[in-house]
Amino acid sequence: MMAIGPSRRGPKGKRTYNLNPKWHQCLLSLCELVDYMVVRMDNRMDSKQQKLIREAIHNGKVFVAEPIDVPSTNGWREEMLRELDDVKPDLVLTPDCDEEFGPGIKNDLVRLWNTDVCGLMFGYRMEPANAVHYPADRQMKAFKWLPGLTYYLKRSKLCIPGDYMCNKRHPKMRAKSTLVHYYALTDEKALKKKGPTTITITASGESVTKCVQDLKRQISKYPK
Repeated sequence: MMAIGPSRRGPKGKRTYNLNPKWHQCLLSLCELVDYMVVRMDNRMDSKQQKLIREAIHNGKVFVAEPIDVPSTNGWREEMLRELDDVKPDLVLTPDCDEEFGPGIKNDLVRLWNTDVCGLMFGYRMEPANAVHYPADRQMKAFKWLPGLTYYLKRSKLCIPGDYMCNKRHPKMRAKSTLVHYYALTDEKALKKKGPTTITITASGESVTKCVQDLKRQISKYPK
């Protein structure tokens, strides 16, 4: 299942909404891996974009999004998951419209199916490689379907249905393949702009691990 629409960028009052140009590639790539697709379209997409989506989906459901009833970062995921209640799939894949599963995903799905774990936690590889790396944490983008599975539990996070947050009852597994994340900026010149000449890390009140992570994130902004 995939939601397709512009991402919100920038500070409040100066926000822009940009649709990643790789969305069509990511959609077709997902189509090749699944038997049934649920696509949630943003109502700001034009008729040509909507037509492309409907032509790509041969077995599944495509619908234009309505306002989400329950305010939540996982609201749209829950909305699509409910569309699978009658389908009852074996496995569910949930990449964003700027994400694409990398080589080895089929082997990972076989590993998932042949074990008692609930889902796969994916690390990310940025495209282009010199883009700012995000998200920093692994996220669950493939999991086993169960009746009543939901994102609307307080412990839901990192794209993980709340039912699967308990490690003891529902162990998770790291995927060997990575998820390709296409960077939001489409202007190549923007990636080549020089960053700050100094990098400052404030350690007061923060763990060494967090400081190192902050340092890596700032270093990643520099073109290689």
